Amino acid sequence: MKAVVKSVNWLAAAVLVVAVGMAWLQPIYFFGNPDWASPVVQLAMVLGLLVMTMAGRQVLKQLSSRQYRWLLIGLVGLIAIVQILIATSFVDVARADPFFVRQQALLLERGSHHWQHYFMIYPNNVNFTLLVANLLKPLLKLTQTPWVLLNVIRFIWIDTGLISGLYLLNRWRYWQPGAVSFSLLWLVSVPVAAFGLFAYTDALVLPLLPDSLALITLGLSLTGWRRWAF
Repeated sequence: MKAVVKSVNWLAAAVLVVAVGMAWLQPIYFFGNPDWASPVVQLAMVLGLLVMTMAGRQVLKQLSSRQYRWLLIGLVGLIAIVQILIATSFVDVARADPFFVRQQALLLERGSHHWQHYFMIYPNNVNFTLLVANLLKPLLKLTQTPWVLLNVIRFIWIDTGLISGLYLLNRWRYWQPGAVSFSLLWLVSVPVAAFGLFAYTDALVLPLLPDSLALITLGLSLTGWRRWAF
C-alpha cells in the first residue's frame, strides 16, 4: 500500500510541476480568459501554497494524539454543518439534462408511463431517472418540496467517500497528518459542494473509488464468510 501511496504522490507532484511550468511559460491568453492573473503571480501563489502546506504538515505532526483527534472531530463537524447549510440554502435550478431527469421523475412518481423524447436520444439517463422517481415517492409524503432532502441524501452518499478515505489513511498508517489534511481538502472541495446540489449522476460516481478500495481493504483483513460478504 505504501508503494501505491508513493506512486500517487509522485503523480500529483508531476501534475503540479506541469501546472507550474505552464503558468510560468505560457502567455496569459493561453487560458482564453484575460482576467487570469499573470504567470508571475500564479507562480508566487503556487509556491506560497506549497510553503503553507509543508508548514501545516509539520504543525500537525507535532500535535498530541488527543489534540489531533479533537481537531479532526471539529473539522468533520464543520464539514457536516457547512453541508447542511448548503443543502438547505440552495436548490439546483435543473438546467439541461437534470431538467429532463427531474421532470420525468415527477411524472413517473405521479403514475405517468409516458417518457419524453429526450430519453430516446439519451437512454443512459433512464436508470438514474428511475432512481430519482423512487426516492421521490417517500419524500413527497413528508414534504411538497423534496429537493432539499435530496440534497441532504446526496451529501450523505458523497461523504461515504470521506469516511472511506479516513479508514484507508488509518489502515495505511498515514493517519497523522493525513486525516486532517484529507478532511480539510474535503471541506473546501468545489466538486463535493457542487455535486451535492447537482441532480445528476456525478454525485453517485464521486465516492465510488474510495468506497470500493476501502471495502476491498476491509475484506482482505477478514476471514471466512465475512470476507465473501465484502
